[in-house]
Amino acid sequence: MNRKCTDICCLIIFIVFAAGMGFVSYHGFENGDPHLLIAPLDADGKFCGFSPTYEDYPYLYYAVTENTVVDWFAYAVCVTECPLENV
Repeated sequence: MNRKCTDICCLIIFIVFAAGMGFVSYHGFENGDPHLLIAPLDADGKFCGFSPTYEDYPYLYYAVTENTVVDWFAYAVCVTECPLENV
């Protein structure tokens, strides 16, 4: 059998895509703050432990009761330590 590569176009598109993702990742790590990808975000849109005036509040507490089953993020608050009991 005479075999040859038939998907040269797809290979070129894949290489260009992979190079573009590599560039975007490099640029993001060099110019951004990758820790914000996993930092907790409170209801006001502040990053716990990273936003100005929130550096002393590294933890996120969800003040969820039995009645708040839909929108937990509306009750998220940055705290200095996790509470031991439900508030």
